[in-house]
Amino acid sequence: MRSQTLPRVGIIGAGAIGCTLAARFANGGCDVKLAARAEAAATIRRQGLHLTASGTEIAAQVAVAKSPQDLLDRDYVFIAVKQQALLAAVRDWLPKLPETVVVIPAINGIPWWFLPNAQASSTPSGKTPEVELAALLPAAQILGTAVYLTAYSTAHGVAVQGTRNRLIIGELDGSSSARAEVLKTTCMAAGMDCDISTAIRLDVWMKAVGNAVFNPLSVLSGGDMASMLADEHISELALHMLRESLALGRRIGLPIDSSAEERLERARSAGNAQTSMLQDYLKGKPLEVEAIIGAMVRLGRQYETKMPFTEAIYGLVRSASLNNPFLRTTSNTTEEKTK
Repeated sequence: MRSQTLPRVGIIGAGAIGCTLAARFANGGCDVKLAARAEAAATIRRQGLHLTASGTEIAAQVAVAKSPQDLLDRDYVFIAVKQQALLAAVRDWLPKLPETVVVIPAINGIPWWFLPNAQASSTPSGKTPEVELAALLPAAQILGTAVYLTAYSTAHGVAVQGTRNRLIIGELDGSSSARAEVLKTTCMAAGMDCDISTAIRLDVWMKAVGNAVFNPLSVLSGGDMASMLADEHISELALHMLRESLALGRRIGLPIDSSAEERLERARSAGNAQTSMLQDYLKGKPLEVEAIIGAMVRLGRQYETKMPFTEAIYGLVRSASLNNPFLRTTSNTTEEKTK
């Protein structure tokens, strides 16, 4: 039975990360509502959620949202969708959010709130997605998040979690807050490690740097994290890209207190996990190329930082995405993601 002291949690997105979060929070006693696309929503209503984590089977029944009104009573809402689907998801599910609701964007790449105008992209109407997202989701309602979860899905509502099981959360202005403390306690009770950061932009940047290197390299090499790091040529290329991103971080005021070599070594903790981009590539799904590495390239150009290795890989992975042979042969019925 749900404790009256536990917060009400909403999850937008029923891919591997969304289902993992929803199952864990529900198993921890929270009142959870999950917003999903029609086919996934119908399956989850019938069968619930099933998560395998460290050999433990977790079965959870959650409410499935039918309209934006179903999320208005939530204390926290996680957005667990790909960046190319982010604006549409916010328009559909969070058009008018009460000021009391805290939003946690559990997304890859560089988020819209990260640096003002850093990666604005034009639209026919002249209004950028970043501007619209900022209007729909005021900064005061956001807890920044760096998500370190490895997971993949095998069917709608069915997910398998890997070795990584950690969230880093923090107020955008670096302050302490009761809402961050409550969420940390809730995450821990749900079986997830959670740390509160007073420098969440730096934590998000550290995650974005790793994403920008290993996600595109995994698509081009076809390898999981372990196989890429075992290859001396791929490792050397990764080091060049890491050095470029670390230099950019220093330029924008977000220096990372570790070398490229140390960052490469830390990446080994992902084991043999496949990156989200490789999983999507093999399933014939759209890739988060622009959000993960394109944003890094544009930021480098804006701050006049040379990134020749990163730019070359960006061009190659864009081409691989456009010419993906799996697009013609693979169904888009399930979603997998390794954060």
